[in-house]
Amino acid sequence: MKKAMYLILTLTLLAFLGCSSPAKVNPNATGKPKVESAEDVAYKIIELSAYGQWDQLYAYLHPDVQGEYTKEIFITDSKEKGGMFALIKDYKVEAATLLPTWSNTKGDDKEYKNVAEVPFMLDFTNGSLIRTTMHLAKTPDGSWRYFWSPRGKLGM
Repeated sequence: MKKAMYLILTLTLLAFLGCSSPAKVNPNATGKPKVESAEDVAYKIIELSAYGQWDQLYAYLHPDVQGEYTKEIFITDSKEKGGMFALIKDYKVEAATLLPTWSNTKGDDKEYKNVAEVPFMLDFTNGSLIRTTMHLAKTPDGSWRYFWSPRGKLGM
């Protein structure tokens, strides 16, 4: 009997709390997901590289690059050559510059329009410092994806 009363009281309380106030709605909400900036994506790419999260990093590759390199090849190459990323002590991503056109000379040699060139710096535990850039282009869904080639400096 006590269990039944407890259950009824709990259900009544939950129903009351669930119906007591309407959900707050953000009047500025568009219902669309927030599109990340090229710099935000560059930070994620560096972080995933530093932690050796090659499987997750593959999702940030531009679809044209994914068409050339299977996930398995990318992961294998990254494991072989990406050990240096574990030695990152600090990093900085700078403001992107939007290039009207850019050719992927280290990859498929295709020309892309409206490419973000993102300068970044990697500071390693051994004291070395690397300054370079990565290039990202928007995909049809509006997300920034980066270009990678095993021939590229740092693979980017």
